[in-house]
Amino acid sequence: MKQSYSSTFLVVGILGLLTYGWYHSAPPDSLVHGPLTTEADSDGSIDPGESRDPRFVRAGISRGNGIGDQQRDYVEASLYLEANDWDEAIRCLEDLVRRERGLTAAWVDLGYASLKRGKVGDYARALEASSQALDLNPEAFEAWYNLACAKAKLKDESGAMEALERAHSIDAGRLRAMASTDPDLETVRASQRFKALD
Repeated sequence: MKQSYSSTFLVVGILGLLTYGWYHSAPPDSLVHGPLTTEADSDGSIDPGESRDPRFVRAGISRGNGIGDQQRDYVEASLYLEANDWDEAIRCLEDLVRRERGLTAAWVDLGYASLKRGKVGDYARALEASSQALDLNPEAFEAWYNLACAKAKLKDESGAMEALERAHSIDAGRLRAMASTDPDLETVRASQRFKALD
């Protein structure tokens, strides 16, 4: 019995760290426009005892342990993002935003996962998800950035540049670092408006 309590406290502690800022209007940077990071051993391997496989994490989080459904589902989606499992991340995030439409971080991550998967209809989904995030938080840098990427992929250069300019007004240094090599923005990178962002 002692071991199950310590396992529960470990899972709750990890979830507490992962979901810090959950109730804030903007998501933590580690959960936005990119997967969470997992530290590897010096040889590049991940210790299997520290698995972050969403199936194992979900199995360790049961109802009634103080973790809300929203938080559990968002952590699961974040782990799929980390694993670059875009199909499962999109499935989890779509379920989450269908139930709880006011979660800016979930909308931002849905836009990101849709951009990364890049199947038919995904760029339109990324556009919609980013717009929903901006309706909730007009200062969400990541949502403006994802919106720019989606518009660029949909060949809307003017719309992409408007979104990039808005992201630039929020965090110019971060935008320059991200946009200079992002393949999603390849179609707008040669424009004068893009060059003026430096």
